[in-house]
Amino acid sequence: MNTNPQLQAAIDLLVDKTAGETARIGACHELGQLSGKEPIDALVAALSDADVGVRWAAADALRHHGPAAIEAVLSELATKPADSRLYESAHRTLSGTSDPIVKPVLKALDDPISSDSETPFAAYKAVGEWRKKRK
Repeated sequence: MNTNPQLQAAIDLLVDKTAGETARIGACHELGQLSGKEPIDALVAALSDADVGVRWAAADALRHHGPAAIEAVLSELATKPADSRLYESAHRTLSGTSDPIVKPVLKALDDPISSDSETPFAAYKAVGEWRKKRK
């Protein structure tokens, strides 16, 4: 359990499927303003949420976290099974950066025919390049 009560409350609210959409979207906005790995991890997990409003709020909130969020989203795309919810939300997050490393991933996400097969590979490659660039 996290020692920051504000952070833990926002995470708990986000993952509470019985909470209303508005409350969960508010939790995404709050997590977008809090620093650290935990808010990013919670927001990345929400990119696959059943509720489109929550997914989009999580995608938008991740943009506030900059490079750390980009790497987390790329890692999620590289390691998780194909998921249209994740792909749509990840595209929303990644399209907020102009970094050329993410362009092949965005291209793969844009292709409705090959996105399931191409996206994980493009994301895996981008994660490696991203980490090299950040050293």
